[in-house]
Amino acid sequence: MSVRAQVLLWTAQRFSAAVLAVCVVVHLVTIIYAVRNGLSAAEILGRTRGSYAWAGFYAIFVAAVVVHAPIGLRTIL
Repeated sequence: MSVRAQVLLWTAQRFSAAVLAVCVVVHLVTIIYAVRNGLSAAEILGRTRGSYAWAGFYAIFVAAVVVHAPIGLRTIL
């Protein structure tokens, strides 16, 4: 693999790690908020269903995982 390709993979993994760190914090804060306020699963879905903001947030979360995980697994394997 060329040095350029390795640098691109390294950069992609570091950037996706930064995005994942923010997403995990937001996700955990949201869970803690829901649990402390006694929200049921139905109430949580009622608040989030149809929300483009939450859909976008979780789309970014999944996209970061899709970039980050294969690069890490490639390194391990």
